[in-house]
Amino acid sequence: MFNGLMFLIAVLSIPLNLNKKNCLLMIQVIFVALFFGLRDLAVGADTDVYVSVYLSNNTWIDFGMIILNKMIYFFARGNWRAYLCTVSLLTSINLAASYRIIFHKNETYMNLAYWALYSMPYVILMQINIIRQGLALSFVVLGLLNIFIKNHKSGWIWMLMGCSIHYSMLILCMGFIL
Repeated sequence: MFNGLMFLIAVLSIPLNLNKKNCLLMIQVIFVALFFGLRDLAVGADTDVYVSVYLSNNTWIDFGMIILNKMIYFFARGNWRAYLCTVSLLTSINLAASYRIIFHKNETYMNLAYWALYSMPYVILMQINIIRQGLALSFVVLGLLNIFIKNHKSGWIWMLMGCSIHYSMLILCMGFIL
């Protein structure tokens, strides 16, 4: 049902103007955030670990994720579903913004490409099992794309945010620098 609804939105967006495409893209983003954010704790290998770290305000994870956890905890008052929805929403927004950059000259199939992204098993697993790595990767991808379009300052800021959420992104960034 999730994939079918995402596909329907994507196909309906093809003949529309850019403003309507953007509205439908935001609907897709919200749908993804709700689909992955409102799941049960039993869904995903690491979901219960991330939720327990969030609820206990544990600081064993990377610096950026600690800050994000504390911010979400402050606003959500310890609601773990709000935590999962927020992390999923951030990941989805970053990927949608990346698609806006990629498709800035020809947006005809932007929503269809976004649907295709969320049809791939790795992205689905990223949203369910390795949420911290997926969030970090979405920041780094957004940063790289900003650098490619000559928006260097914001690109490096996005990449730094991604690296602070999961330090493994430093390897990806080092490869880009070298």
